[in-house]
Amino acid sequence: KIHTYMGSLDYAADVAAQGMKEATRQAGWPSDPMAWPATAEAHDGPARFALYTLKALSFIELKRGRNETAKEYLDILSRADPQGSVGWKVIEELAQGSV
Repeated sequence: KIHTYMGSLDYAADVAAQGMKEATRQAGWPSDPMAWPATAEAHDGPARFALYTLKALSFIELKRGRNETAKEYLDILSRADPQGSVGWKVIEELAQGSV
């Protein structure tokens, strides 16, 4: 988070990607977010961290001006976390320009 707000977006994205890779490994999920399970259940532990990190990557991509990539990540989050338990809906509002 700090690196993102300091403008070190490449470094922030690299660190987030590393964290997400480890979280998906621990959760038993595929490393490709497109293959993550769609569920209406709340997530805990490594799965929650993976979702939270994808939310962070969505924000980083918005800051980079890569809106399409951010939208792809948000679409994944809408399937994997439809309740928005990790707070991705706020990033979606930012992407839509309503915040």
